[in-house]
Amino acid sequence: MTGPRMAISNAAMRTPRNRTVKMRFTANQGLDGMTFRYRRNSAGLHVETYFVPMNTPTSPAFRVAAMLSLLALFSGGCDRPADEHRAEQPSLLEEISGHSLVRRASSLFMIPIPANMDIRSEDDRMRLQRDVLDFGAGGIVLFQGDPLKQAAIVAWLQAKSTEPLLVAVDAEWGAGMRMDGMPVFPRAMGISATWDHDLAYALGRRTGLDARAAGVNMVFAPVADVNSESRNPVIGTRAWSDDPDTTGHYATAFMRGLTDAGVLAVPKHFPGHGSTTTDSHSGITRAEIGLRDLLPFRRLAEAGAPAMMSGHIVWSDSLPASLSHRVSTAVLRDSLHFQGLLVTDALNMVGATAFGSPPDVALAAVRAGADLLLMSPRPEAARARLVQAVRDSTLRPERLNEGAARVLKARRAAGRVMPEMGLLARRMTETDLEAADAARRAVTLVTAPAPPPHALPIRLEGRPVVLVQTDFRLQPVAPSSVADPATVLQRELQRETKRDVRIVRVSARDWARGLANARGDIERAGTVIWIDAVGTVPVAGWDGEVFSRRLADLVRSADSIPPQRSLTGIALENPWLSASMAAHLPTVLVAYDRHEPTLVALAEVLTGRSGTTGRLPVHVSTTLPRGTGHVLKASRPHVGPAESVGMDAAALDNVLNILREARADSAFPAATVAIGRHGTVVLSEAVGTPSWVTDRRVTTRDIFDLASMTKVVATTTLAMLLVEEGRLELDRPVAEYLPAFGAAGKGLVTVRDLLAHHSGLVPFIPFHAQGVRTAAGVRARILADSLVYAPGDDVRYSDFGPITLAWVMEEITGKPFDVLARERVFEPLGMLHTGFRPNRPSNRPDIVPTELDDYFRRRLLRGEVHDENAWILGGTAGHAGLFSTVEDLAIFASMMVNEGRTGAHQFLKPETIRSFTTRINPSGPGTRALGWDTRSLSGYSSAGAHFGPRAYGHTGYTGTSMWIDPDQGLYVILLTNRVHPTRNNSRLVPVRPAVADAAFLGLVDRDHRGNEQRQSECSEETGTGTC
Repeated sequence: MTGPRMAISNAAMRTPRNRTVKMRFTANQGLDGMTFRYRRNSAGLHVETYFVPMNTPTSPAFRVAAMLSLLALFSGGCDRPADEHRAEQPSLLEEISGHSLVRRASSLFMIPIPANMDIRSEDDRMRLQRDVLDFGAGGIVLFQGDPLKQAAIVAWLQAKSTEPLLVAVDAEWGAGMRMDGMPVFPRAMGISATWDHDLAYALGRRTGLDARAAGVNMVFAPVADVNSESRNPVIGTRAWSDDPDTTGHYATAFMRGLTDAGVLAVPKHFPGHGSTTTDSHSGITRAEIGLRDLLPFRRLAEAGAPAMMSGHIVWSDSLPASLSHRVSTAVLRDSLHFQGLLVTDALNMVGATAFGSPPDVALAAVRAGADLLLMSPRPEAARARLVQAVRDSTLRPERLNEGAARVLKARRAAGRVMPEMGLLARRMTETDLEAADAARRAVTLVTAPAPPPHALPIRLEGRPVVLVQTDFRLQPVAPSSVADPATVLQRELQRETKRDVRIVRVSARDWARGLANARGDIERAGTVIWIDAVGTVPVAGWDGEVFSRRLADLVRSADSIPPQRSLTGIALENPWLSASMAAHLPTVLVAYDRHEPTLVALAEVLTGRSGTTGRLPVHVSTTLPRGTGHVLKASRPHVGPAESVGMDAAALDNVLNILREARADSAFPAATVAIGRHGTVVLSEAVGTPSWVTDRRVTTRDIFDLASMTKVVATTTLAMLLVEEGRLELDRPVAEYLPAFGAAGKGLVTVRDLLAHHSGLVPFIPFHAQGVRTAAGVRARILADSLVYAPGDDVRYSDFGPITLAWVMEEITGKPFDVLARERVFEPLGMLHTGFRPNRPSNRPDIVPTELDDYFRRRLLRGEVHDENAWILGGTAGHAGLFSTVEDLAIFASMMVNEGRTGAHQFLKPETIRSFTTRINPSGPGTRALGWDTRSLSGYSSAGAHFGPRAYGHTGYTGTSMWIDPDQGLYVILLTNRVHPTRNNSRLVPVRPAVADAAFLGLVDRDHRGNEQRQSECSEETGTGTC
């Protein structure tokens, strides 16, 4: 009998590529099972259907109860600690003693779930029933796979199990370590490179919450090994440090984060795998364990670690720690006073199987003191061996009971955590800004900032970039969180620069031949970046120190062909190689993993999107001791968490709601928005399609016609630069620079008058309607025109002031205005997609169209300026004609809000910015500054109601705007094509202030100095003390 179809949840989210993904979860419920469907559209993801059967010979009441438990999978999750309401039960040991011997032995096993299992398969359900439920296992461990499929398996098993199952996963660097599409964070050493314990806690908590969303209640983390051996092939940067105190502090913080998220943490690998030179996965591993290795585990035990994992490390006797009573019991429990659950490392590893058959190894582990046996290769035979050992008195029943009791206690403490499919799906698709921010903070510059040509960031234009990658892998390897470094860097550098980026792969096994073959590419390059992806894995024939020297020699010899090349080395997963690199290369960066967020962070450092603040958490050499790290300031803004700059991400979601509603109201077909504070962009999103008849979604890289924003981004900025250089004087008559302008009584009009819009020039003349169709004709008319009021007597916004000022600056510099703007503003700031007359408009779908012109040019305008006068002037003018992206304008706004600084470079002086953005007449009419506009303190303002009195900005006729509040370090950029298909559209008018207000209300820690200054200025201007 099937019940009604129920809609369980709906969700909408943004993907990293600015697509909206709508999800709908539905279920058909019946006593025999539940059919579950989830749909994910516009992201290339197909419909998935799960039928989860509930066939059981037990009573209908149990089946209904089990179904209700399974329903939690779809309705938001369920945490039902099994020991709730059990206060009257006898002690666990007494309870366990009442269980059969086979049941007690079975509960000590944790069964692996193959990655290819699917709950929809009857064969897989039968296998799960047999291997987990009928066997009576204490838990399961998940491996690489689709989290949605994993979650369905977990829900099915938990609903059918009489006791909660332990559901474990390796998640040292986030749930994405084993769950495809889930967030991945830096490895432990990357986190400790930030020197921030709070970050370790935060990422531990996030890892736990992500794991719980999939139904996981146990996480095999943190690593507590002290990596004191630079040649360690298996731990390396999985460790926090080579210092025991540092390791203990960070591991404990991460463990507490997991605990506070509601999962059991399992620190590993006792007594320490950090001093080894072999991998226990593939061989017998021996180590000399000392107090240094034990200290982190003692700290974790004192902090209440609920569990620990023993490693297969041979130490005090001939057995690995996992099979040694001396290590697992005498040291861990008796000396370090650990009282929690002891889990073995996987018993299918050579470090364990080399010491006996699977049944013998399992028995040895239990005798040694292990409570939970992970991944025994033959669990049935191993269980039989345990049972027989108790019966023939070779295993004390008390030891078996003790282990079974600890397992049961852990199962009940962990609880029956049911997956939350909506949250899980959302975490798989949304951009993880926290992971990106952590990755940026981990990147470490171990060499002092180098002079040109080796300085960072690299040039954004010029000769090719050659990425020389040394590796022993031919292709990227699992898990999926591990990416091919050269491929990711190539993609990101091509996205952020206008340079050709080539990859040269050099096999670590035959590096001399590979380097020789790379000579031609290096000679043609302008930038050479060596990426060492070998890590600490031993490779026959590989010598990183010699390679460093040979590469440096090769680049120097190529420098005989000018100009010089920049050379940077990147040590991935092997900070110890950085000493050899730094001895020969001018610039060396260290990153501690090859996860996607880390590689993107490296690209951001290389291109100036991010700076460096990381410091080595290990001692590399006498020249690079622990703590080495040079600060490099970002020269361009990066996208980061709103919380990192005192803003509320949830509040900023309202901005997108406003824009979606506005588009639904036909205010525009396309919009992009960027909101930033200081050097961080907290929101960079796109809404809609380029036109009402196309399906392509716009992105933040789409190019818009800025219209009158040209006046501030190009014309005013160039004027500021020339004023600073003394080549342009604000109070000098324009006619002294441009004599023809002095005609018709304009001889006393100054440069300041042009910028302030009180020059007396006529506001606007539609020359195309008067038959003027040439640039020479427009120029002649403007220069010959007379004033309509005396300079300074009134404020009337005029296009002809900026047009004239552009001609003045052409006379001063001897360069065309578009060339001047490109060379002096756009290229230095890295605004690669900003300029006049975009190339090949008919072949560039990333240029958003403006009007369907049916009165002058009689065509759809795309890639040609909308303003008719600017078009007649050739597409380049001081008042209009500029095209740009919201990403490029965020670079510009970030420079302005940071008082003219871009990284270590002072692009504009702070006093210049203040003089140009301060209202000319605070007590008089008008809101104009020099070139810029300021917020009106009464009535309508496109800056909204909350930006302060020192706020400045500008709008553009095509539907663009930018507002900056210097007191809050806040900027809001909105680009739309509201004139498409017609300019007769005023629906954007209320949208601009609504977006600005929503951004301002997203501030959490508003600048108190700014608020006090704002209150004082409002009092002076309004007499009320309010704005």
